[in-house]
Amino acid sequence: MDKQTVINALALLGRKAEARGIAPEIAIYGGTVMMLAYRLREGTQDVDAVFRPRENLQPLIVEVAAELNLAPDWLNDNVSQFAPNAGPATNIAFEELVGLPGLRVSRPSARKMLAMKARAARLPRPGHGGDLHDLAFLIKHTRRFARRPPEARRGTCVGDRL
Repeated sequence: MDKQTVINALALLGRKAEARGIAPEIAIYGGTVMMLAYRLREGTQDVDAVFRPRENLQPLIVEVAAELNLAPDWLNDNVSQFAPNAGPATNIAFEELVGLPGLRVSRPSARKMLAMKARAARLPRPGHGGDLHDLAFLIKHTRRFARRPPEARRGTCVGDRL
């Protein structure tokens, strides 16, 4: 899925949730963060997330998949195994997705993404690049940011706080 497909799918999900009186919170991780927040890639296979209320959103996710011709698990919570304390309360606002109808969307900071990618540490395999490229980028990104004086850090790291 490319950037616009992800945004369109999340917007449709938000509109559907809003129409049913559901106020979802979605914490997005993985390749989608690397694509949207850091512009490190052109696409992602799926949207890894922790979302609430899960039981209300699952049928809507399937509806969005059918309407947009996406895989039924285009938005899934498989990432929860790498993010035991995951969720919107432990993340930062996903600036690139502010304004989507009916959704509150968050993402981890660069340091938290670095920790999660290091914990997963998947090697490349056919159809999946693994985590090495993301790890190298996040290490450089967090080092560069950490060397700045505190007053220079505000508003400079695509919304990251360290």
